[in-house]
Amino acid sequence: MKFKILSLFIFMCIISTSNAQSYNDLWKEIDSCLNNNLPKSAEKYLDEIQNSASKENDYHQLLKCMLKRFKVFELNDEQPIITS
Repeated sequence: MKFKILSLFIFMCIISTSNAQSYNDLWKEIDSCLNNNLPKSAEKYLDEIQNSASKENDYHQLLKCMLKRFKVFELNDEQPIITS
């Protein structure tokens, strides 16, 4: 019984670590695209994050994705929103 619980715990830790790593890689790609003024490319990565986060009910990633979309919108817009 203890072995089953321990193996389940280890399995869950491995899964959560791999998901976090994939999100981190995607966020780095998004930041790179935004630094190079490539908002359409960044939007593709944001869609990918949003799809996987909504499947996993990862609200933290969904919120972060929504906030980053404002930055993408600002780069796409001819008259960006000025924040002071």
